[in-house]
Amino acid sequence: MIKKTKNPGKILCAAASLLILTLSFASCGNSRKAEKPVGLSEDFQKTAEITLDGKKYAANFKRGGADVWECEFTYPETIEGLKLTCSGEDCRMDFQGLTYTTSRDCIPQYGIMPLVTGSVDDVIAGRDVSCTSDGKTVTEKGIVNGEDFTAVVKNNELVSLEISRNLTVKFK
Repeated sequence: MIKKTKNPGKILCAAASLLILTLSFASCGNSRKAEKPVGLSEDFQKTAEITLDGKKYAANFKRGGADVWECEFTYPETIEGLKLTCSGEDCRMDFQGLTYTTSRDCIPQYGIMPLVTGSVDDVIAGRDVSCTSDGKTVTEKGIVNGEDFTAVVKNNELVSLEISRNLTVKFK
């Protein structure tokens, strides 16, 4: 037989208090605190090991200002030497002596270069990112081209980037 309670609000309040207490103890082992964005150097130049949908790539990224990026692939062999340079409204592709220039808008927004460079630009500018720290690293989260990204910064250097779980980048 089910017994009716005179004050169901007390039971609900007690259950909520117990849940909050349990969650606070569960999170004590991995203490994180809110941080301000790190503010990386605008002169970004890194080698990157990239995994996209299980496929491996390597590239050198170089930022030449707020609107200028260069990405040169070094692996796999089939695209080694492919260089993309985006500046202003234009994007130039150089590969095996051939050059092609197009509008930056024609580059697929879910490609490696737009996702990586857009995320890095947001981290550099501290634009629309939320940050937490565990004392050793700062994790910055944001959205690029409609995709969630997580950037990890250690010793004021960007060390990794994950975009929507299908694109990961390790910077050297």
